[in-house]
Amino acid sequence: MKNITQIKDNNLKIILDEVTKNMKSLFYDKLDEVILYGSYARNEQDEGSDVDIFVVVDIDEDSINKYKYIIADVMTELSLKYNILISITEVNLSKFNEYKEILPFFNNIKREGIEVYGRKSA
Repeated sequence: MKNITQIKDNNLKIILDEVTKNMKSLFYDKLDEVILYGSYARNEQDEGSDVDIFVVVDIDEDSINKYKYIIADVMTELSLKYNILISITEVNLSKFNEYKEILPFFNNIKREGIEVYGRKSA
């Protein structure tokens, strides 16, 4: 996985920093990773591209579900603020670790994603 130093777009860095701050304030020490994936991670974005962000948290699935509306509010607020669609997908750490080599979606995130925040590297 690549790291955030490979991102040259300053506006994108600002958005990712703000998303990370919001996720840290929401999940505290349970936030494991914030990963940029999709067209922006591949540097293939165009005018209509959204910013795809994958958030890995070390809490159970039921607890994650309690945060869905709050995360949706964060996405909406930041999308309006920066005039770009921001999509956040959240998953628990054990599920991600269990399926990252099996599910193509998780596999693609690990292969092409850019780590914006990592608990192990923070």
